[in-house]
Amino acid sequence: MMVNLSKEMEIYGDLLILNVFDSYSMLEFKTLSLMRFYLERCYTFGQEKNPAFLKMDDDLIVNPFLLLKILKNLTESPIEYWAAGQFIVFPNNKPVKRTSHGSHPFYLFYPFDKWPPDFLNGPTFIFSGETVRIMFEYVRCLPALLGVEDVELGGIFPKILNITIVPLNQFYTPPKHIDAILKAARENVGQEKQSSIAIIHPYFEEENFWIIWKFFVRNRFFVN
Repeated sequence: MMVNLSKEMEIYGDLLILNVFDSYSMLEFKTLSLMRFYLERCYTFGQEKNPAFLKMDDDLIVNPFLLLKILKNLTESPIEYWAAGQFIVFPNNKPVKRTSHGSHPFYLFYPFDKWPPDFLNGPTFIFSGETVRIMFEYVRCLPALLGVEDVELGGIFPKILNITIVPLNQFYTPPKHIDAILKAARENVGQEKQSSIAIIHPYFEEENFWIIWKFFVRNRFFVN
């Protein structure tokens, strides 16, 4: 795998390879490594407007036309410190410390008996440049991390740092709606208004990638 990735990087220069061991328990450190890269290469302190920081899992198909519209609205906001994404509310829920899914083993070490009441869902975060800066500076001063990416970066840290949460609760297409989108795409139905930004890849066959993409392109002028 690394040989193939290195070859693509050599030819196209389109990959950022982090010096971080790849596992579910390292998700938070991978995101923090990306934040560090952003601050070193994309952010300018004191600049009136810095580009937004978008972290997204690779098993999503994204509607770039709707995403750009949302990014434009976010970056033109007068609010300086914001974090956007799908907002999850877990009032007084206790962590389910099971190991049946790959992302759960490190939850066994979560030290509290309840989740925070709300936080941003892990597959995607969108942060303002100033949010990335103050959050990274804060994390550098901590002796240790919990290792639960969405709970800390999307919940605990924004609360501590008074970062405004911007809910994008229609970020992901619900699984029950994916069949309808595929049907509309295959039948070349036009002018379909889209309110969700991403479709989670595991819910359908890979052969449908281009069908979905053509659907996004065809309806790019009809996003909500």
